[in-house]
Amino acid sequence: MVVWPLEQGRLEMATRNDSVGAERGVALLINKNLRFQLNTVQKDISGRFILVDCTINRNRLTLASIYGPNIDDPIFFNKLTMKLASAEGQCILGGDFNLVLNPLLDRSAPKNTTLSKSATALHQGMNELGLKDVWRLQNPGKKEFPFYSNVHNTYSRIDFFLTSQTLLPHIKTCLYLAATLSDHNALMMEVSMPQEGPTAHRWRFKTFLLKDPDFVNYMNDKLDIYLETNLNTASHSVVWETLKAYMRGNIISYLSHKNKQKRDQLLQLEHEIKILETQHDKEPIEHVSEYVINE
Repeated sequence: MVVWPLEQGRLEMATRNDSVGAERGVALLINKNLRFQLNTVQKDISGRFILVDCTINRNRLTLASIYGPNIDDPIFFNKLTMKLASAEGQCILGGDFNLVLNPLLDRSAPKNTTLSKSATALHQGMNELGLKDVWRLQNPGKKEFPFYSNVHNTYSRIDFFLTSQTLLPHIKTCLYLAATLSDHNALMMEVSMPQEGPTAHRWRFKTFLLKDPDFVNYMNDKLDIYLETNLNTASHSVVWETLKAYMRGNIISYLSHKNKQKRDQLLQLEHEIKILETQHDKEPIEHVSEYVINE
């Protein structure tokens, strides 16, 4: 995670995670003037991520600094998702993920638009945990590449911030800076944290969904996929905790899709009624009037 600018004397090391070799390692730097309380720290033994449970301005957050594998390694991102499934508060992840989330938009010369296994695993984790790619949300169709590969002679966007969706209203800016200290362009995100933490709303399952056959089939399919992928990857307790977050994410996704369908149907009906009303104004035919009333 890049902190920019690094003003001398104003930053202190919150924590870091070094690998055995010199090619990996991540750290988190915190401004000394920030109302920051360190709660717990989790580190990856290979030096590729560090998770910090902290409190800032009475807001419980999990900050994560990531350096993703430079090979296609979905197990790494499944492991990261499992760790974050039990994280406290809202999440902010940042770093060099060594993958692109959208090959068509995030590579300068995409030869293959198929997602890598790592990217697929990360997308699944984002869906389960409610994480959003902040820069892409602010720049939906834009192409900007913070990294140039001499080996492949291509530009790509492999550095990004992922945050909890509930944090999005508090994000003021997210932009790439010039590559002055590294071969990567620094990514700066400005977050205006409220003085008091947001009111926690306990999520409750809507039992009426159990009477919806489409929902039951949808969740059965999702459960089969999850168990096939994750059953023997960690302890039963970790798989169970992650499964709960995974199921909750898919339930929320299903409800959002259904609600969107209802809104679209309502808008379509309103549009059709408006056309009929206009037609009836010009030519007050009885069957048109009856159709408007029935609609």
